[in-house]
Amino acid sequence: NKKEFLFLFSWTIIPLLILFAFSLVIKPIFVLRYVLLSSLPFYLIVSRSMENLSRYKKRILIPAILALFLPVLLIQHNLDTKDDWSGISHFIKNDIQKDEGIIILAYYEAIPFSYYFSPECFSQINLTDCLHEEGVHPLKYVNDLEKIRYVNKTWLILSRTELEPESREILKLIYEDFEIKSKKKFRLNEDSKILDKFQFFLQKNDYRFFNEIEVQYLARKENHNKKA
Repeated sequence: NKKEFLFLFSWTIIPLLILFAFSLVIKPIFVLRYVLLSSLPFYLIVSRSMENLSRYKKRILIPAILALFLPVLLIQHNLDTKDDWSGISHFIKNDIQKDEGIIILAYYEAIPFSYYFSPECFSQINLTDCLHEEGVHPLKYVNDLEKIRYVNKTWLILSRTELEPESREILKLIYEDFEIKSKKKFRLNEDSKILDKFQFFLQKNDYRFFNEIEVQYLARKENHNKKA
């Protein structure tokens, strides 16, 4: 009936509108996991609608829906579209020295990085504190730069930095104190020529579909060393 439909429709659309408005005005939080709850009423509406269709229409619609969603599922479960955190971890581990630190922007990328770089910290409840003790610094706020005040050489991991205004501000301040000595990009699976061409096409048209991680090796500028 109408009341049930309106209830389910409101349950679907209102949380999405709230998240969209919040992301637009205050801070971007429109992330998939935050809208999962809204998918339940949506599926109920869809299943009820399909139940009322004729057998002929179902035979056309169901294969059409499968054809639409199967490519998405294949992409989600294809390793070519996953960030190479294992490769990044091994790349840094092979060259990092005892007196060097690691900075991670955006801060939440410390979770997949720590899974490979520091399994002991990954299993801890307070992941950030554990990583700080090991010289790994996921920086969330500008004030967090104090944690690298006495670091003269550091590795900088940039992933989804453009999505976080605070991360962009932190990056500007880092570049005021440090200079880039070397850098390496990790773009999905390096052997995937088709996806590589597809990503190049998207970036050429100012649209990024897949993530691109860059690892930079930084050294503190000489004038800042003297000030310190």
